[in-house]
Amino acid sequence: LTDREAYKGQGWKEGQPVYNHWQLSFGAETPEEAEEKAADCGLETEWCSDPLNHESKHYLKTKLYTDAFEFCPDIGRNLLFSSIAD
Repeated sequence: LTDREAYKGQGWKEGQPVYNHWQLSFGAETPEEAEEKAADCGLETEWCSDPLNHESKHYLKTKLYTDAFEFCPDIGRNLLFSSIAD
């Protein structure tokens, strides 16, 4: 997730697919607050350079590790999820 401050005043860069800023996604104003809220959701966090805005070092990667199968009682077996999105 991109840093709102790194894109301030630049508008939506032509051809630059910015999905969402971490401040909006987590309702947070500081990196520490975003990390805490992510952890509350079971997410791991990593701060790195923004691949679209190399000056910004506040690009937030999140990871979620979860089971790929869930038991379905209606059919009496496990089902495989093909994808999980935020």
